[in-house]
Amino acid sequence: FDEYEMDFCISGEGEATFVELLHNLSEGKPAVNKISGLSHRTTPDKSMSVNSKRKPFKSLLDIPSPFLSGVVDDEVVMRPKVEGNIETQRGCSLRCAYCVYHKDMNKISYSAVDRTLDEVRYLINKGVKRLRFVDANFTSDLDHAKAILQGMIRAGFETTLMFELIPGFIDEEFAGLMGEFNSLYPLNEITVGVGVQTINLAILKKMRRAIRLNRFETTFDLLQKNKIYAKIDLIIGLPGEDMASIERTLEYMLEKLRQGQEHLLCCHVMRGLPGTPLLDIAREYEMEFSSRNDPHELVQSPILPRADMVKCLRRTAVVFRLTNHRGWADREFISGRRSKDATIRDAFFEARDRLG
Repeated sequence: FDEYEMDFCISGEGEATFVELLHNLSEGKPAVNKISGLSHRTTPDKSMSVNSKRKPFKSLLDIPSPFLSGVVDDEVVMRPKVEGNIETQRGCSLRCAYCVYHKDMNKISYSAVDRTLDEVRYLINKGVKRLRFVDANFTSDLDHAKAILQGMIRAGFETTLMFELIPGFIDEEFAGLMGEFNSLYPLNEITVGVGVQTINLAILKKMRRAIRLNRFETTFDLLQKNKIYAKIDLIIGLPGEDMASIERTLEYMLEKLRQGQEHLLCCHVMRGLPGTPLLDIAREYEMEFSSRNDPHELVQSPILPRADMVKCLRRTAVVFRLTNHRGWADREFISGRRSKDATIRDAFFEARDRLG
């Protein structure tokens, strides 16, 4: 960040670092070079001085809840259609090369089940109807995740809920709890984000995410059985992946999603986030990104030249509109309009069968 006009930069978990910085600016203590997690400089022409890293919190209980402590104003919480974002944990048990969830976190730190339930209750009592658990993998500790859902069921909370889980981190009991929560009220609906990225195991191993396909299939079948919506994410342009590999993943997903019309398939362009191991791997594969800074999107690589990349993006755009149409059209997800007679999806699969 030397090229930017800033005096301070905080890395890692910011709450305690920021408080100590405010104390320094108002009282002069602690000294600026003693504040862990802080980078600083005295004049714009100098490079940043980087202090020692801050140790992660042992638990999210080490810091106050932004909701229960009144930090978040009612004016924000009570906005129409606002989504309440709640942390039940920080960090991730995986070390995917393209991701920052695990950065500076040697283990996952959790919030208490009771505090999470109190935060959910607080938001619902303020009129919030949409909640999201913003964790990397809500079911990283399955017992912890079950206890939260069981508590929400006992309390009879009425809300939609979105969270992410990694394929394989689920069992029959948890899937059943999701179904039970959904049955409480017509409004209640859990949507689960499932990051598949690609079905190419060799590529996943390069990304330090060696999740075998059978783990996704087990997860998908449990969601399907309990009528839980899945938002399935793919990444287009992973290191070492050419157009033929991307096609195999799309073909597999087309067949998988054909059996259930409730799910959403989302295809994302590979992004090279600063500070991730991906950038070292990207240099090896001569990957070219749009910018050093946001949005860091892949433009091309020797095995996925720009023409192929554009073709992949056009295909994924068409696949998104066709395969997701029936399950999501009347949910105002795609167009903002409601439709009870969406048949283009069926016509697409019929034409695909006929033409091969």
